[in-house]
Amino acid sequence: MTRHNLRSATPAVTRRHFLFILLLFLFMLPGMLPGMALAQTEPILTYRSTHDLLPTDDVHWVEVYEDGTALVHYPVYMKKAGDYAVQLRPNEVQQIRLLLEHPLVWKFDREKLIAEKKRIDAQSTELFAISDNTYSEFEINLPVQPKNNASNKSQKIRWANVRIDAERYPGMGIFRKLADIQDNLRELDQHPTAQRVE
Repeated sequence: MTRHNLRSATPAVTRRHFLFILLLFLFMLPGMLPGMALAQTEPILTYRSTHDLLPTDDVHWVEVYEDGTALVHYPVYMKKAGDYAVQLRPNEVQQIRLLLEHPLVWKFDREKLIAEKKRIDAQSTELFAISDNTYSEFEINLPVQPKNNASNKSQKIRWANVRIDAERYPGMGIFRKLADIQDNLRELDQHPTAQRVE
C-alpha cells in the first residue's frame, strides 16, 4: 500500500503516523464524534486523483474502511487543503459497497473499453480532444465470506477523465459507476461528522 505524505511543517508523515495522530485526536476529544472507531488495517476502498499538470506526490486521496471510518487528504494547492476524519453512516457505507460490488466494476477491461471508445468516436463527426488528463485510481479490497474460509475480493482501476467519459459515452455504464463512486468521495469534508486533523 502506498504511503501518503500529509501536509505538515515537519518531515513527511506516514500513514501509520497519521493513524496514530487520529487515535490521539479521538482519545482527546471524547463524545465529539460518537461511534467513530480507529480505522481497520486495510481499507475497502482507496481513491487517488492525479493530474498531468501537477506532478507531485501531494494528491487528493480517500480511504474508506468497512466500519465507516474514512480518512481524507486534500493537497496543499486546494482551498480545503488538509486531513480529515469522517464517520460514515451504515447506509452510506452500504451505498459505496453496492457501487463497488457492481458487475461492471469487476468486469473492468481496459483494452475493451479503449476499443469501444474508438469505435464510437469513429462514428461521430464531432472533433474532441483533451490537452491534459485527470486520472482517477480506485483500489478495492472487499472482504467476502466463502463457505470454508474468509478472503478478499480485490480490483484496481486507473482511468483518465472519468467524469468526461461518463458524459460523452452514456451507453458505457462503467464510466457512470466510477463517476458515482468518485462523487461520493470528493466532498467528504462537508460530511456532518468531518473533523479536521491538524
